[in-house]
Amino acid sequence: MKDKCFLSLFSWFLIVSVVLLQAPTGNGSNGGLKNGEITLRVRVPMRDGFPQFVKVVWDPSQQKYNVFGYCMDVFNAVLTYLPFNVSIHIVPIDVESSKISGRHPILKQISHKMMKEKNEVVVGDVTILAYRSELVDFTVPYTVSGVKMVVPVKHGRDQNMWTFVLKSCSRFVLMVWLLLALLLMQSYTANLTSILTLDQLQPSFLNFDPSKLRPYRNIGEYHDALKLGSKNGGVAAIFDEVPYLKLYLQEYGSNYIMSGSEYRNAGFGFVFPLNSNLTAYFSRGILNVMESGLMNEIDEKYFGKSDIGEDSSAETSSSPLSLSFHSFSGLFFISGIAILLALLVSERFIWQRLILMAKALSERRLLVRQWQQLAEVWRQDDAVLDSNFEG
Repeated sequence: MKDKCFLSLFSWFLIVSVVLLQAPTGNGSNGGLKNGEITLRVRVPMRDGFPQFVKVVWDPSQQKYNVFGYCMDVFNAVLTYLPFNVSIHIVPIDVESSKISGRHPILKQISHKMMKEKNEVVVGDVTILAYRSELVDFTVPYTVSGVKMVVPVKHGRDQNMWTFVLKSCSRFVLMVWLLLALLLMQSYTANLTSILTLDQLQPSFLNFDPSKLRPYRNIGEYHDALKLGSKNGGVAAIFDEVPYLKLYLQEYGSNYIMSGSEYRNAGFGFVFPLNSNLTAYFSRGILNVMESGLMNEIDEKYFGKSDIGEDSSAETSSSPLSLSFHSFSGLFFISGIAILLALLVSERFIWQRLILMAKALSERRLLVRQWQQLAEVWRQDDAVLDSNFEG
């Protein structure tokens, strides 16, 4: 009996211990939950480039910071799936004035502070990397990322008035069409449409010298550098993580395309102190946001439709060029010449026929005149005979 009581008490002790370890309680690494609510210090990086991901704005009327952008929208969506309430306190981090080099020096800056203040999280475009996981804890990634290259595109062929006769097959079809236009109209139209509308794209630059790499911070600098080109002080290609390139292609996608192999990484994640149980709660919240479809809505809000300029292996553009009068001007020119020649030939035969008709008419008039003259002579002879007979 005593053994059973001892085992029961020991079992309850284990259950309570597990619950206490998994729940965010106390002031330790579990988060400081009090009465079903936790106060969380949210550190947000401030920098000039890519405000679409995170942007910190000071509100003088309320005397507080407001945060906007893709990362903050995902964070707010995750908060709705947590089993407890969270009140946040925004703490901006001035990344631009940091003396530590690199795009994301914030982890080296504040990792030691986060070990002291356990109720903290970093919300921003922070990529999950192996060496960073030794300093802090990451949630599961809320966006897929990788490093790719964006290059200007050049069209496979120039769209001019002679596009439809570029290939030998098109020339053959054109000659046959000139002879049998009515019979081959449908076949030629389909072939011509595919040539004019399906614009084959290829990168205008495929190799680079690593010694010529240059750092840029925002979309505007990307565009200016690519527009100038490597020969005019710019660059021939941009290497960056896929989320940043998606933002760039969202604005300038008609002239650029992702190319080359993708060097995958884990993606963006929220940052917590080491051994924080809040990491598990926020990771489950991210999974719930993804499964609910809300993540797709947030992605479309900032990146537009998926797969913008991503399919570098595709031979054709997702937005084919539209047909215009100029596209068919060469065809109209040849058709006009053919019609003009036909008219000239027909006019020649018409004039010949008119001349023959005029000659025939003139001969007929001459014959009529001769008959008239002969009849007049006959009348005169008859008159003379009549006068002689009377005399």
